Amino acid sequence: MINIKGKNALITGSSRGVGQQIAMGLAALGCNIILHGRTKEGNANVGHLFRV
Repeated sequence: MINIKGKNALITGSSRGVGQQIAMGLAALGCNIILHGRTKEGNANVGHLFRV
């Protein structure tokens, strides 16, 4: 497996669905996550999952 710890990842559509699951998976592998979604509310709702 490729070591991606510490790499930056921009995931579009990360406020829900498949994009959110991909973001969670990459975060679990140690990536720095940049969330992007269509609405401010959607991003705010998912943002708390990634706060350290």
